[in-house]
Amino acid sequence: MKIRLRAIALPLAILGLAAIFRLARLDEVPPGLYCDEASTGYDAYSLLKTGRDQYGVRLPLFARSFGDYNEATYRYLTIPFVALLGPTEIAVRLPAALVGILTVGLVWLLGRELLDRRTALAAALLLAISPWHVQFSRVGFRGILFPFGVCFGMLLFFRGLRSPRALVAAGAVFAGALHTYSPARLFVPLLVGILAVLYRREVRAAGRPALLAAGVFGLGLAVLAPHWLSEEGMARAEYELRFGPGEIARNYVSYFDPRFLFLDGDPLIRQNPRGVALLHLFEIATVAAGLVALARRRDRTSLLLGLWILLYPFPGAITAWAHSIRGLTGAPLFALISALGIVRFLDLFSGRGRAVTAGVAGAVVLASAVHYARVYFIRYPLDSYRDWQYGMRQAIHYAEGAAHDRVFLSDLFFLPHIFVLFYTSHPPRDYQADPLTGLEQGTWTYTGVTIGRYRITDVQRMPSRGNHLLVLPPRQSEYMTRRHGCRVVESVRGPDGAPVVNLVETPP
Repeated sequence: MKIRLRAIALPLAILGLAAIFRLARLDEVPPGLYCDEASTGYDAYSLLKTGRDQYGVRLPLFARSFGDYNEATYRYLTIPFVALLGPTEIAVRLPAALVGILTVGLVWLLGRELLDRRTALAAALLLAISPWHVQFSRVGFRGILFPFGVCFGMLLFFRGLRSPRALVAAGAVFAGALHTYSPARLFVPLLVGILAVLYRREVRAAGRPALLAAGVFGLGLAVLAPHWLSEEGMARAEYELRFGPGEIARNYVSYFDPRFLFLDGDPLIRQNPRGVALLHLFEIATVAAGLVALARRRDRTSLLLGLWILLYPFPGAITAWAHSIRGLTGAPLFALISALGIVRFLDLFSGRGRAVTAGVAGAVVLASAVHYARVYFIRYPLDSYRDWQYGMRQAIHYAEGAAHDRVFLSDLFFLPHIFVLFYTSHPPRDYQADPLTGLEQGTWTYTGVTIGRYRITDVQRMPSRGNHLLVLPPRQSEYMTRRHGCRVVESVRGPDGAPVVNLVETPP
């Protein structure tokens, strides 16, 4: 018993570290709930209360969003948390955090299957503190389910090579992974094909379980593919698939650019804090060492990881340049490669030299983790709060506690109706009767929308008299106070003290 506890003590400590990075201040960092998160949360609330999404569709497989249709898996995972915690930031983000923690554990198990125990532990540690993986483990985006499904499916596949019944479970998990995030449509079938070819002898020897696994995965494809090819399923793709072969090739190469991986990261601040990249700076050396180690091994595991490297950018490259969430399966992959580089480097030493080198390596990893924590938890809220639509919760909560007849929101806010629905827990059946359906990809502005006592409109059409509350950006509030004698009764300020949203009361 003591030996078993010792064997799992370090993995449990790593999972604890992963939990700290993914759960600490989850409702505050990122600073604000983005509109996509609010939409997911309101869909979960609507499904909980009525069995239908916000547009009135019963138990959708793909949920309508802002001009496209998203895989609904994350919405269903959010339902129990909304039931327990209500429509809150934590309820929407907690599924992602828990999935992120579980993925760290899966990488440990997968690393043991593919490589060895020391490399598996190092890979789990690197993923636990990975800026790339932590970023999307703390937001209510469905993309975090993608690497989880891939790692889980691969783990069951390799377990199935020893115990064929697990192959059926692998087929089911890979089928589920198809329904996690749009890039999985391309990535997962290609990965399954690679596994089937590389391990064809073992798969054939498995017999009936292998056929059942193939049937389960094929059924998943058959169920999902009709939507993928429909007008609704292609709405986002048609908006973004505007690259020629040369541009796609340049996009593909960008996913291997050291500036993207190690120096600057994703240029979109919602997907990457300034001051860190997707991987830690020291991993320039460890990833390089890991790639050298893979080249020297020349076995099927090395070939599999090498093909995974070549495959990971492909779904993102056809739509975007260096897009971190569309290439998120690279996070566990590079953790495994970087860990292999660390272990092989330590193997160059022996005795006291190895102990000293391991201590230095540990200090570098610790320093990198501390630096990342400072950047993420201290600097990132200051840099990014406007991009996370900070202030909508505070403004709507103030309005809910006030006794004004009507509340008017400026149409300059980005998709403000979804925040009204989410933060007021607006009755889903009322909204389902007349939802906002006119949004299309690239056209996300609207005016004249009414939800209960809230109305979204142009500032020029807002009343200047009466018992009304106006929710405005600072410039528009200055206009209303100067021209119409309105009064600012509350100002929502960002973490740096700058006003983000002003609440303005009209004179009687």
